[in-house]
Amino acid sequence: MSSPGAGKTTTLTKTIAAMKHDFRIGVMEADIDSAVDADTISETGAKVIQLHTGGMCHLDADMTRQGLLELDTSDVDLAILENVGNLVCPAEFDTGAVKNAMILSVPEGDDKPLKYPLMFQVCQCLLINKIDVLPYFDFDLEECKKRVLKLGQMITDRVGVKVTVEDPEYWGLAEVLTDEMAEVCLSMKVRKPMTLEQIARKSGKDPERVQKLLDEMSVIGMIEYNWENADHHKQYVLPMFVPGCAEFMMMNDKQVEEHPILADFFENMSRLPLEKVTPMVPPGGSGIGMHVIPVEKAIPAKQESASVEHISHWLKKYQDKYAVGACSCRRQQRVRGEGCGEIEGDLCIGVGDMADYLVETGKGHYITQEEVLEILERAERNGFVHQITNIDGEDKIFAICNCAPGVCNALRTSPCKTACPAHLPVQGYIKMAAEGRYLDALKLIKTENPFPAVCGAICNRRCEDACTRATIDQAVAIDEIKRFIAEQELKENTRFVPLCENHEGKQFTQKIAVIGAGPAGMSAAYYLRTKGYPVTIFEKESRAGGMLMNGIPSFRLEKSVIEAEIDILKQMGIEFRYNVEIGKDITIPELRAQGYQAFYIAIGAQGGRKTGIPGEDAKGVTTGVEFLRSVNLNEDSVHLNGRTVVIGGGNVAIDVARTALRTGSELVSMYCLESEAEMPAARDEVEEAKEEDIQIQCGWGPKEILTENGAVTGIVLKKCISVFDENHRFAPVYDENDCITLECENVLLSIGQTILWGNLLKDTAVELRPNQTAQADPVTYQTAEPDIFVGGDVFTGPKFAIDAIAAGKQGCVSIHRFVHKGHSLTLGRDLRQFVELDKNNLDIEEFDTAKRQIPGKKSGIAKETFRDLRSSLTEEQVKIEAGRCLGCGASVVDENKCIGCGLCTTKCEFDAIHLSRDLPEASRMRTAEDKLKGILPYAAKRAIKIKLKKKS
Repeated sequence: MSSPGAGKTTTLTKTIAAMKHDFRIGVMEADIDSAVDADTISETGAKVIQLHTGGMCHLDADMTRQGLLELDTSDVDLAILENVGNLVCPAEFDTGAVKNAMILSVPEGDDKPLKYPLMFQVCQCLLINKIDVLPYFDFDLEECKKRVLKLGQMITDRVGVKVTVEDPEYWGLAEVLTDEMAEVCLSMKVRKPMTLEQIARKSGKDPERVQKLLDEMSVIGMIEYNWENADHHKQYVLPMFVPGCAEFMMMNDKQVEEHPILADFFENMSRLPLEKVTPMVPPGGSGIGMHVIPVEKAIPAKQESASVEHISHWLKKYQDKYAVGACSCRRQQRVRGEGCGEIEGDLCIGVGDMADYLVETGKGHYITQEEVLEILERAERNGFVHQITNIDGEDKIFAICNCAPGVCNALRTSPCKTACPAHLPVQGYIKMAAEGRYLDALKLIKTENPFPAVCGAICNRRCEDACTRATIDQAVAIDEIKRFIAEQELKENTRFVPLCENHEGKQFTQKIAVIGAGPAGMSAAYYLRTKGYPVTIFEKESRAGGMLMNGIPSFRLEKSVIEAEIDILKQMGIEFRYNVEIGKDITIPELRAQGYQAFYIAIGAQGGRKTGIPGEDAKGVTTGVEFLRSVNLNEDSVHLNGRTVVIGGGNVAIDVARTALRTGSELVSMYCLESEAEMPAARDEVEEAKEEDIQIQCGWGPKEILTENGAVTGIVLKKCISVFDENHRFAPVYDENDCITLECENVLLSIGQTILWGNLLKDTAVELRPNQTAQADPVTYQTAEPDIFVGGDVFTGPKFAIDAIAAGKQGCVSIHRFVHKGHSLTLGRDLRQFVELDKNNLDIEEFDTAKRQIPGKKSGIAKETFRDLRSSLTEEQVKIEAGRCLGCGASVVDENKCIGCGLCTTKCEFDAIHLSRDLPEASRMRTAEDKLKGILPYAAKRAIKIKLKKKS
């Protein structure tokens, strides 16, 4: 019982040789798909049966039972089971064994006794390391090291490096190669094809034995083979490290799980050889590594291009001979714990004889040309770069890879995009609107905001506050343009429903639970679903929407608008479960037991806050949040008689006051601590309230609510001298002697919101701050309970819908990484940190002089209806308004970073980027053996240029 290479077979053959004269021995040998060990054991004269474990590394219980039945024990005194699995061992499956022996090799790690305590408990013979048995064998450890060292030195392309046992060239190979394997490899030359007969002759070994070793090393990934010769005979190749054997080793997934150090080996051999030569590599790569090939549709039809620059050229060359396997680069990141959310999947395409090699050695499976094109198209949709192998010149490649580039960070961007919490591509959708491409504009908006129609109605327009156009006259009516575009969502035939699949065009199986159907929760669910996850939203109310539905009055946000965008989530396959309160009807631990692997908590701040003053428990006093919820659930059932005083100065207080007017109150007055300039409510909403004859009185705070027979009769207010201290922290100061008394029948307290956790967090490790928001990492939103993430108001406290929507997308990023083992929540993450340009120092030479367009209004008296009487801009107005955009902050390509992949031309939604062929020499491909012919002249020219530049 141990990992491959631990010494089981060697120990077993020596044991049989020592005991075969005293006992008749039978052996049941298990291996994934090789019979090499069984043949080796049979040479001792013992009876052997070979069991193939297939996808498993060891015998399982059923295989063990079948093997015992198959092994004829009538002439056997001693039966030995080799390669019994960790999980099967006699501790958990009674084989009737007399002795249980175990060999624990160093690569197994310290955790084996902790992981499999029963296995160690029943073991009567434990060899801690294969080295422990060396004194009993004719084995020279130093000689073994010499062979592997010599092999590593022979293969490496690190210039001037003498390989030692501390180098990856040694420890990477030593991890999976036996001394005999290294000996066979040393009889070959790097990248020089040889037949079996030639290798046997050079190594001095029996051809049958060499064949077994070559087969085993091909599965390991140390040897590759092809039939690229005149009579199409099979020939074997000792490849370079990268692209080559280090990469092939990573494609053997079971091997990598057994030997995770191979991931470090591959990473080192991808990086170290390039450290000192990268600046000297000429355009085209000069036979080093991989060669970026442009997205074919990015190459202009009329532009001269080389055939090697077209993927279609290579697909035609290797027609009907393709296989696909997992990406070695993504896998090594995951295994090393540095994954950044890019899942390995079937992304690397082998062509020609490499396709046969991948399939026959268990590293991939055959695919058709149509499937190849589907993979390439999906890769382009996901922003992956096409690369081809670049070590065989212009007549041969053996693989097409679809690589995930790092995030490209522009130095400066437009103020509107920077100011928006969701960082919407404002310039992009305005440009599309100007061209009448409204559905394309909608699609672009939804890359960052799945609820554009909702935001078009209630957004607080931080983008307009930052708009450069305002330095000339008035800001562009960005929100009005977005609202017009978003109206496509309200029509079933023009809605944008995104494709919901993962990078392989399939569905992930990890179930995700979102708790709370408000803007943050639904945003997270939307983006998780677009990645192909099965998502369930649990909502304690009878409908989705959260505060959008229950906290915002219809005259600001029509319920039909919210419902239309929720319908899209349902079309995407997101499951909604209503009237389910987590912690009461079902708990998070119970959901885990049902298979949910991550949780996103976004229940919002749906409770109202009271002041603590006398009389606030009287009839007629309620919080603004509770009042709005009652009205939104049933507008016709709520009626206020008499006079109403609203306490508060924010947007919610404005909504409460305007709603009170519509529910029958004869006089509505607002009292807030702040001056009108300090009021947190938006200016336009304050003006709308005044137009409805709502009285707004600033600089007053509540002191006492007057009551009679348990009902409100009035309120006493005290003068507020200042609201904030010198550090602008909330610290109101009052003049207790300056008071006024108002008669009223209703007091609505709109001074803040609270989070109603209930028992949601019971039996979890999630911690709360003093203000009852959840403690979590500010970048990843992960709590002390690793599978629980939070977002929206439960993390930030009450903010705007657009803030919650932005948080939901970031929650998706974290959960996507979390549910895939080995992926970091932070490495390679786009932190969405944008820096706006200095709009006060722009040289604007010309611009459209049109005035800001004003939308019309529908007929009706605002304060008498719950309908939204605001109209959208007309199509003509949208085009005029879009023309007012100055287009500031446009990106400039850094030619030192551009690699010519052409992806930007396909990802740009409004055809603003084009690819031109300015460096034909970048298409020159060399063999690995000729790389110095390209590097040396280029390095000499470079050195001369640097020298001349220093002199100047």
